[in-house]
Order: sequence, then C-alpha cells, then structure tokens
Amino acid sequence: IPTGGVRTVHMEVGIFGFDYDQMIGNEDFMQVFSHEEIGVTVVNTYIRFLYDKLMRPNGLDVSFGFLAPATVNLGLILSRPDTVTEYVLRILMDNKDAEKLFFIPFNTGGHWLLLAINPSREIVYYLDSLGNDWTTYPDMKVLIDTVLQAFRAQRDIQTSRRGA
Repeated sequence: IPTGGVRTVHMEVGIFGFDYDQMIGNEDFMQVFSHEEIGVTVVNTYIRFLYDKLMRPNGLDVSFGFLAPATVNLGLILSRPDTVTEYVLRILMDNKDAEKLFFIPFNTGGHWLLLAINPSREIVYYLDSLGNDWTTYPDMKVLIDTVLQAFRAQRDIQTSRRGA
C-alpha cells in the first residue's frame, strides 16, 4: 500500500455475522511495525487473515467464530448497551445448535484483551496480558452475563416448543 493509500478488505458475513468492506491504510500497518497501540482496523484485518488462511481451509469455522470488535467495545457498551447485547445474542442464537467457541477481541480503551465464550456450556474464558481481574471491567461483565442469561432463556423456550 503506498503512503497515504488505502486498500479495501472485504469482510464476508461468515466472519462477524454481517457483510461490509474494511478500509486499511499504510498508517494502520505502521501501528504494528512501530509497536504502537493497534486499532480495530488492524485487529479486523488480522481476523480476516486467520479466517482465510486457517479457519475456512481447515473447517475450523464450524467450531470457532469471531464477534466484531468494532461492535463489542467499551464505548458502545456504555453508549448503546442494547445494540451490543442484541448483536452478541443474535450471533449466539444463529449458532445455538453448534458447539462453537466465539472469540471477542475487546478494547477497554487503550488495552486489548480477549474473551472466548462457549455459550452452550456457559463458559467464558478471559485472557488479559496485564493480569487484570475480570471484575476490572464491570460493564463488560454485565454485558456477558446479560447475553448468557438471554441466550439460556431463548434456548429453553425454543427447546420447550420443540418438545411440545
């Protein structure tokens, strides 16, 4: 990519649950090379690379998925919690019959951490390179707790309807 130029990376629906084009520029790559804080564009592009080179060719997209870090972040959780909850719940419900582990790169505002959620087993893995406790980010915890409760409730309703 020439200096000041941009490139379009298509993010198909299978990656984050919706289809869009991601623009990435030379300055985004410089975040990585200069050891600066990386932005969501770099994280999304890396996820696209993993999807193309590792997940899809090896059939791992059946067992693993990603949630969009631009949609699940602290700023949106604080300003539009219902939107974030609806997005996460929709992705989990779209995959309710799969034994799937979902990765959520989460930006706390200057720091990235990773959540991995297995909704069918109601297990949440929390990986933070700073060693912070899960309770350091109470808004994130409330979001995940709310989503898992709604997932459990909707799954039980659907199960009972099928049983009837």
